[in-house]
Amino acid sequence: MSEGPAPAPFHLFTPVEEQVEPNSQAQAEETRQAEIKLPTFRVPDEVVNRALTCGGNGQHSMEHIVAFFQKNPTGSAAASFMEKEFGEGGKG
Repeated sequence: MSEGPAPAPFHLFTPVEEQVEPNSQAQAEETRQAEIKLPTFRVPDEVVNRALTCGGNGQHSMEHIVAFFQKNPTGSAAASFMEKEFGEGGKG
C-alpha cells in the first residue's frame, strides 16, 4: 500500500501562539488611542442658552426643545437630540 502525505491535524480552536500576536497588537492600538488627547473646550453658557431659546430650522422647534429638556436628559442624549433638531444649514 502506498502512503501519501499525512493529513493535516484538525484543530477545533486557534492555537494560543496565533492568538497572542493579534491580541497584543490590539492592546497596543488601544493604548495608543488612549494616549491621544483631544482638546477639550467649554461652550459658554450664553451660547448654549441662545441656541436653546432660538430653536432649530423646523416648525415648532422651540417647543420640541423645551419638551425634551423638561425630561432632564443625559448629556449624550441631549447632544444627539440637538444634533437632529438643528440639522445642517440655516441655524444648524
